[in-house]
Amino acid sequence: MGASAGVAWPGYLWAPGRPRRCFIAELRAFDLAGNAVNILIVEDHADSAIALARVIRARGHDAEIAHTCCQAKQLFAAFNFKLVLMDIGLPDGNGCDLLHELINIRDAVFIAITAMATPHELQAVSASGFSACLVKPFFPAELFSAIEELSAS
Repeated sequence: MGASAGVAWPGYLWAPGRPRRCFIAELRAFDLAGNAVNILIVEDHADSAIALARVIRARGHDAEIAHTCCQAKQLFAAFNFKLVLMDIGLPDGNGCDLLHELINIRDAVFIAITAMATPHELQAVSASGFSACLVKPFFPAELFSAIEELSAS
């Protein structure tokens, strides 16, 4: 990965175009380690979405799953999600485009999850406004580590 693609941290990438302070401020709005957080998982691969939801629920948080952009829009409008984990490649659209629609509804922390970690893809994710990007495959512990590390700095 070249320097222009992002900064490699253990298990996740920080998009260079996104101000780090914004993500830290957003994370301080809730305490992932201590209080239950309502999390939306937007992932078209059913097994991955279910596994991630189980891990999140095991940590005491609420998790809902959307497999399409359409489902994500409906759930996001109906519930007060504080964190959204969003796949980029979805069957009925693109996660980067979906992000723009969701942020017009309400503020939340948006983390991209993608298997396509090319420099071009990562620049698109960064330019879209995602707070961070997890590259698949990743371990659930990497998600929590990324959030905890960013919120502590």
